[in-house]
Amino acid sequence: MELRILYMSFFATLLFYTPSIAQGDSIFCKSSYKHEIGIGFGKSTTLKPSTHHSNNVYKWYPINYHLMYHYNLTPKIGIGISLDYTRSYFTKEICYEYNEKGRFIGGHLVDKKKYTEWISLSTSFRHYWFNKKHFAMYSRYGLGVTFTEGQERNTSILFNLSPFSIEFGDKRLRFYSELLSIGSYGLINGGLKFSL
Repeated sequence: MELRILYMSFFATLLFYTPSIAQGDSIFCKSSYKHEIGIGFGKSTTLKPSTHHSNNVYKWYPINYHLMYHYNLTPKIGIGISLDYTRSYFTKEICYEYNEKGRFIGGHLVDKKKYTEWISLSTSFRHYWFNKKHFAMYSRYGLGVTFTEGQERNTSILFNLSPFSIEFGDKRLRFYSELLSIGSYGLINGGLKFSL
């Protein structure tokens, strides 16, 4: 269901802005700034805990922090890198009880904290659908690697997608928000961008 919503929003974006894009580059503001640094945070990351313990309960997904850099190749296209950090932990654990014959007779909750941390490093490709003087809309994609620490340690390939993203402000300082994201960005994330 979540993927269906993401795809629908992405193609709706394409359908809505294709006529404007076809009119030419008038919807893109020319800027002399090539470098861009962004810092922000997200909520409800789609990363999952690396654990086989099904008796863990009360999973908590805190804020995801990220730092990114982009180099603007053209007014439409930017490439860069993104560094993300997320920490999640369990606050309680279910202890199962069995009788002498090995039959389950019940269970109870005990306080027990276990954590999982993710550090993600990925490429970042950004495509503007339009970029006005004070407002812009874009999509961002990325491919990278995630290092997991905590209950288990492993390394995995990561794919990031933010199909619907907006930003507003002036030429040098802008606020941004990326919605319905997949990967380490967080389902909803936002922050500040500064152009150099």
